[in-house]
Amino acid sequence: MQIYRVMTLIGLLIPGIGGIAHGQTLTEKAKVVDAFGTAKRRAGDSAPWQNINVGDLLGTQTTVQTGGNSAVLLQLPDKHVFRIGADSTVQLKQLGKDKQFSFSVLSGHVWSFVRRAEKPAKYEIETPSAVIGVSGTVFSVSHDPDSADTEVSTDKGEVKVSAGGTTQTVTT
Repeated sequence: MQIYRVMTLIGLLIPGIGGIAHGQTLTEKAKVVDAFGTAKRRAGDSAPWQNINVGDLLGTQTTVQTGGNSAVLLQLPDKHVFRIGADSTVQLKQLGKDKQFSFSVLSGHVWSFVRRAEKPAKYEIETPSAVIGVSGTVFSVSHDPDSADTEVSTDKGEVKVSAGGTTQTVTT
């Protein structure tokens, strides 16, 4: 049985060149706008790991891995924002083609701000135990691979969580 915890999301966003697959356009990239601590990326499963630097452009199928006391802040097309927290592994699956975004959180914690004005056709985060779909909200997703628990919270708006054939709506 999976556990879903609803919490208030506080202090989510700080206002504030590689991994590009053949055929992608600039609108299908995530730009690293802030990074600290140990953060690495690789484009594809067999590519070598490389350090992440502010200004890097990350394409689809890029995996991002952060160490303890580390984080990466990404600016997505249409000015959506995606933050990867400490001790996390996340794959960037879709980055704006046809206004679709999807991410796979293998472990760790992410926060996302989806601009309502630029409503995407799809904005999903999947973990090994759930799929989270949103539109126009601020939310976070955390996955613990040891317990297989996925935790979802939202600051405003609503988030749909699907797991085991059922869908639940998480609201503020």
